[in-house]
Amino acid sequence: MLDAARQARHKESCPYYLFQPASPGRLAKLSRNKLWMSDPEHFNDPLDLRLELEDLSYRSPFDDEGRLREAMRGLLAENPKAALHWFYNERLLESVRCWIDGRLNIFMLEDEIKERFREFGVACFTPIWNNGLMWSHYADSHAGYCVEYCVRGMTLALQNQGLFSQYHVQYSSSLPRLCISEALFSPHQTLGRMLATKSAEWAYE
Repeated sequence: MLDAARQARHKESCPYYLFQPASPGRLAKLSRNKLWMSDPEHFNDPLDLRLELEDLSYRSPFDDEGRLREAMRGLLAENPKAALHWFYNERLLESVRCWIDGRLNIFMLEDEIKERFREFGVACFTPIWNNGLMWSHYADSHAGYCVEYCVRGMTLALQNQGLFSQYHVQYSSSLPRLCISEALFSPHQTLGRMLATKSAEWAYE
């Protein structure tokens, strides 16, 4: 049974669990109220954060690269705050401006966007704490630990200024192809698809 304090917390938030190996570095971060964010380069699924990003603008209102350039030029000119979006760091923004001016081709811009996606760290949570496979795969063969987090979705969205976002994993029989126009005009949605789309073969977790 949950005590009164935990019952109150559970009413206000959703409990999620994070499995960790008992390494000194991760325990030290936990003791300082910090969250370990993993590099997807070292995930056990080599396809994580590896969805295809390509120029599929022919299937959108921007039916060629020229129209796509002009649309992006207009967005940055008419809405300067767009350049302040958390997705556009200084390097990527400069690459976008070079592409708009014709000094960078679209394939090089795709590479820059992919590189930006790879800069995001990931922490994987589950709503179930007593899953034996999770303990085996992510908690050092049951020798690690599991931390319960009470997540208030609205608070998370309002207070982190895009530095931390929560996405629910979607399992698919075929991984989607992402268009460069999606990454340029709706990076928060594209990042969610990039981070949280996995092959249906992983659904057992």
